[in-house]
Amino acid sequence: MPPSSLHEVLRNLLLNDREIDIYLALLTIGVAPASSLAQRTKMNRSTAQYTCNQLTRKGLLNQAKKKGTFYYTPEPPEKLLHLLERQHRDLERKERDVQMILGDLKGRMHSYAVQPKVEYFEGVDGIEQLYESILRLRAPIDSFEDKGEMCELIPDCVDHFVATRLKHKIVNRVICPSDTPLNRNDPKKFRQVRSVPTRLFPFSCDVKICSDQVSIISFQKKHAAGIVIKHPEIADNFRMLFELLWKLLEAQPLT
Repeated sequence: MPPSSLHEVLRNLLLNDREIDIYLALLTIGVAPASSLAQRTKMNRSTAQYTCNQLTRKGLLNQAKKKGTFYYTPEPPEKLLHLLERQHRDLERKERDVQMILGDLKGRMHSYAVQPKVEYFEGVDGIEQLYESILRLRAPIDSFEDKGEMCELIPDCVDHFVATRLKHKIVNRVICPSDTPLNRNDPKKFRQVRSVPTRLFPFSCDVKICSDQVSIISFQKKHAAGIVIKHPEIADNFRMLFELLWKLLEAQPLT
């Protein structure tokens, strides 16, 4: 393993550079007092002594006193796994502690902190970025979709969106005008569709509900734009509205 990778792995075990230098030096020479390690690693003696003590506490060095001087020897490298196990246990304990105080912290949270986050996207490039943000959520999508404007304005983006959705097996439920050219029921494409008469409901925008995000897109050629609202409660209420219409259309399809 290259030296840089060796140091990087040891840093990931929460060893600092001084500790790494001392530990690697001792692996090479076997046993030494802090004064010798200070010279070898170009540290001052007090820093080397402190670092040796820290490594001893972490279980990576042994300490023995001979004629008034402390000598240090390294533990076998396998001890690093014990250090990792200890850190894992500490992390689990910290996670339990955080879970215990989450309720209290949420109760103290100022209302401004949970305000909806709104993003605005403009033009064809902006709309394409918006659709990419939906795909990155990797979550089921519920859609109120247009009667064909999207396919006319951004056909390549449509193909990419569908292909990526299929690749990640993202289910898409769609409510749309009946004569839309794109949306048809197709289990192989993870798409479920229920339609409404175009003459009564000529939707020209796309509304997508995904995870905690609601996206609203207009496909006007000269003024194409989209808005993303990120807020769990708003997304859940849009999802309930979609579910209501979805069930009504199942019980009594509109013609």
